[in-house]
Order: sequence, then C-alpha cells, then structure tokens
Amino acid sequence: MAISEMKLKTLYIMKILLELSDEDHYMTASDIGRELASYGLNADRRSIYNDLEVLEHFGIDLVKAPGNRGWYVASREFELPELKILIDAVHVAKFIPPKKSEILIKKLQQSVSKYSAQALHRQIILSNPAKSEFDFVYYIVDALHGAMNMNYRVRFQYMEWTDKKQVRLRHDGKVYEVSPWGLIWDDEYYYLLAYDPYINGIKHFRVDRIRNLQKAEWLAREGKEVYEKYRKGFSGKTFGMYGGRDVSVKLKCTSRMANVIIDRFGLEVMMVPKEEGYFTVLVTITVSPQFFGWMASNGTDVEILEPMSVRDGYRDYMNNILKQYER
Repeated sequence: MAISEMKLKTLYIMKILLELSDEDHYMTASDIGRELASYGLNADRRSIYNDLEVLEHFGIDLVKAPGNRGWYVASREFELPELKILIDAVHVAKFIPPKKSEILIKKLQQSVSKYSAQALHRQIILSNPAKSEFDFVYYIVDALHGAMNMNYRVRFQYMEWTDKKQVRLRHDGKVYEVSPWGLIWDDEYYYLLAYDPYINGIKHFRVDRIRNLQKAEWLAREGKEVYEKYRKGFSGKTFGMYGGRDVSVKLKCTSRMANVIIDRFGLEVMMVPKEEGYFTVLVTITVSPQFFGWMASNGTDVEILEPMSVRDGYRDYMNNILKQYER
C-alpha cells in the first residue's frame, strides 16, 4: 500500500466511526474493514488497530465497548440535546429562508452518527409560519459583521411591501448612511442597531429589508458613546423593536402577572405587594403603540398608575380603536 493510501485509510476510518458509531452502535475491526472496502481500501486487523491508536492520540474520543464488541466515538463537538436546540432554532427562525434552513439542518445532522441523525428530524409546529423568501439575508448579516469589525459605516436602501404584495424601496429609494454597532435577534428576526447622525440616536433596521448594502470603507463609524448608553439601557423596556421616549412607569398587576413581568423585565425588577392579589412595579418603558398593544393583550391584569401622561396616552389609544367599531 502506498504511503498516501495509508494516510487516506486513517482518515476514512475516522469518517466511518464518526458516521456509523455511537454509544448504541459499536464497530469491530471487521466492520471497519468492510466499510473501508466500499471506499476501495483494504486493511488487516493490525493496521486498523494502529490507526485507531493514531486517532486516539489525535484527540478522537474512542471508547472500546465491553467484551471486545468494538469501538465507538463517545463525544463529539455537539451533544445531541444541543443539536436538537440548534435545529429547532434554525427551523423557526423567520429570517432564514426554507431552503437555507434545510441545508443548514443537514449540515448540523452531519455532526452525529447516522443513527443519532434520525432523532434530529424535528416535528416543529410553527406559531407563525412566515419564513423569509430572501436568501441574501445570510450575506447581509456577514457583511454587517465585517463592517463592524473593520469600523466602517454602511450605506443601503430599505424596502417595504405594498398592498399588492410587491416590493418597493422606502422613501423613493432613499440611501441610509449609518454606523452599524450591533445585531439583535428579536421575534425571530434580525435587526441592525445603527447610529444615525441625523437624529443623533440609535435606529433599528430589519436586516431582511435592507437592500443594496455597501460598506463605506473610507468613513469610520460614529456614535459609539450613544450606542453604549443605549445598549446599557436596552432590556425589556423596548417593545417590538420600535423606538419612543423612555419613561418610568408604575404598573399595578394582579398576582398571576408575576411570570409575565419577570419574563419581560428580568429578575432584578422590584415587585411591591399591595392589597391581596396585587403588586406594583416601577419599570422604564419605551412608550410606543407597541407598548400599548402589550398592555391591551394583558387586559385588566395590568393597569398604568402613573405618570398620567402615559395613562392618558393609553386611554386615547384604546378610544381610537373603539371608534372604529362604533355603529
């Protein structure tokens, strides 16, 4: 056997063990030899044993099953439960198109044996099946990371849908020039957090709606201090990635809202018990229609106590909706 074939044999044994062995499926030297033959390679038991020793020294976690029943790969880069979570995330992520999701899931399945891969066929029910049809989102995300790493500004146009389901550029094709500072995944979508010098503040842009992205390599980013201040204050106060003014709001909640409040604002939030069955909480809110929508979704379980400006704003919001249903 030529020296190149000997090296190739070791690599194929590693491939065979990674694909066909796990803690429930062992491979003997004879099993490995038969699989090697399918690749046009022949090997005796002794050479296979030598290759197994080389692979162990290389770092492959090989375990010999009790009773000389064979070998299997005990640990891998990803554990099966980790891969299940990753595949679920890929499956439901709205910004990943269906075809790209399928390709990525297949790549993740290659991280385990073919037997374990069968357990990765996930039966996910989507609460919102609206997946993006734009496969260039991958490349936009990569380009934005590149601009941030190199400290460049970016330029792009922004799209929107018409009522005829057609794509058009917002504001007659206006070109936005902003400094990208972060990416955030919210409600299954990617958002760009960027400094806009025209408002001296941070704006959110849905990544899948960005078009004609270019890196302004001759222009350094601006607004680092503004972004750092924004990032430190960013938490559950923002609803639906829409901006607004930040206000300290006192809410009165029924006891059963404890889970909702903690999920929204974190464990650090202070909940003060009031009369039986109620508590109050003081939180910083980005006041917006999306916040009022969140309030409405909780019905009478949450009440705005103060400030009165926010309480009045919520009442006006609800009254305007009710006017649409007046006979």
